[in-house]
Amino acid sequence: CGRFGRPLFAAMLQPDQDCKRMLELTSDAAKETEGKFKICNVPLRSILGRILLSSEDYSKDKNAVASVLATRVQLGIASFDFITKSTAKGYAMLVDFRGGEHKQHPDAFGIAGITFPPDPVCAALAMGVMQESWSVCSSTSSDTDVINGKEASFWVRKAGLVFDRGLFLPDRGDAGEVLATLYMLLCGDVLRHQKDGFMRKFEIDCDAWISLLRQEKE
Repeated sequence: CGRFGRPLFAAMLQPDQDCKRMLELTSDAAKETEGKFKICNVPLRSILGRILLSSEDYSKDKNAVASVLATRVQLGIASFDFITKSTAKGYAMLVDFRGGEHKQHPDAFGIAGITFPPDPVCAALAMGVMQESWSVCSSTSSDTDVINGKEASFWVRKAGLVFDRGLFLPDRGDAGEVLATLYMLLCGDVLRHQKDGFMRKFEIDCDAWISLLRQEKE
């Protein structure tokens, strides 16, 4: 389900049984237990694993964390290390490459452009993994491959480290713009989680969202 780097569109082009289950979760695939929301679905687990660059422990992998953040917000100028790993293992796509134009060291400088194609499946999974009560696995009978979400403060802290450690440089302005955008998204996630703990819905009430933004600011 990863054709053209866009899982949902791949599912539409090749609507096999697994992809159908991915798009319409049954009650067996989505279970709530004591405030915990677990999705048991092979394609979704596989897609999130790729978003996380197949990392065994994404919480300790700066590139995996950055891949989730980049799925939701434009981070700016990326390091060579992230570009390499996100295009080789994740859903980032190389859209531009220019060789070095430095006269003295033509092989030492170059520019590569990458993008994360918009896809609602990837977006929903990125929203989910930013919720502490959310998780996804392949099978209801085993928890060996479960991926657990992390609380919002984890992602805000990691976003700051992404810039502090030079993994990304803001394209314009400073990192504050990116963090402000992430904050706005996370406020929207609060409202989405209230409607559906499995994070399958995108729509939120604009007035409630603005009210929450102002409330948190105060």
